[in-house]
Amino acid sequence: MTAIAELSFPTEAYPLGEAVRVPEGTRVELERLVPTGEGVLPYLWVWSETPDRFVAHLRAQPAVDDVAVVYRDAGDVLIRAGWQLAPGTLLHFLAGEDVALVSATGTADGWVVELRSERDVLRRIERFCRERAIEMTLRRVYEATALEALEREPSGTPEGLTRLQHETLVRALEAGYFEEPREVTLEELAADLGVSSRAVSRRLRRGVANVLRGSLIGER
Repeated sequence: MTAIAELSFPTEAYPLGEAVRVPEGTRVELERLVPTGEGVLPYLWVWSETPDRFVAHLRAQPAVDDVAVVYRDAGDVLIRAGWQLAPGTLLHFLAGEDVALVSATGTADGWVVELRSERDVLRRIERFCRERAIEMTLRRVYEATALEALEREPSGTPEGLTRLQHETLVRALEAGYFEEPREVTLEELAADLGVSSRAVSRRLRRGVANVLRGSLIGER
């Protein structure tokens, strides 16, 4: 049975390590982990009044390379960076398991991560952390719902968008959300789609990331 586990980590125990220590007043969301042979390529959304400071911090880390800002909108920045997979780490372990990242949000207080997988895989993750004294708290485990399945339903587009991401991006484009200045607010777009502002924001971020990833990964 597929389930979703919600885990919390202090920054120093987070799978991407000290490199993603989040300063006060900044919020970071890990959009997706893309395997790249010997490492992974995370995409990170950063919300901050000074996002370039976080970018500079990443570029100064020895474990991180090829840091690039691939999208910028006011205080919202989408970053692409490369991490090496050190054997024996939680990130290396996760890369070898059938696990899907649902969400990962970091603040100065630490990270909250949601992973989707079979329950036996989630138990192995918990055991891995316990055996290696990785500070992790299992906050809750719940079954994947029909809505979550709908969120993952593919649209059939070459960009790899889900149906809901494609629908939301098209509606936002037609309504002038991406114009400068914007012709519609996030709240108005959410009301038009009949969902919450948070849901629209998530679909837009992930949809934009999928479109950019489809264009930029091929350039590497």
